[in-house]
Amino acid sequence: MTDLIIIGGSTAFNEVLGIIEGINKVKDQYRVVGILDDNEQLYGTKKEGVPVLGDISTATKYKNEVKFVFGIGSMITRLNREKILLKTGLTDDSFETL
Repeated sequence: MTDLIIIGGSTAFNEVLGIIEGINKVKDQYRVVGILDDNEQLYGTKKEGVPVLGDISTATKYKNEVKFVFGIGSMITRLNREKILLKTGLTDDSFETL
């Protein structure tokens, strides 16, 4: 079982979570253990039962324990995707391809 943290808790989060749930119906592979999002109002809350752990710059704190999935889907943030990914401090091998 691979533990995942989803980066982004708004627009595309539910879509990414749905993909993970679909994969798990075929073969139980993933457990979503958290969300990282820069919206401070989400900190300490849960979305679909998944805790929001903090902002995306804290990603390296978890990099040895989990894989990450990019779940940011609004047009504005997609345009800034590279800048957002740099903020995580993660390398490509830290991400899971679904």
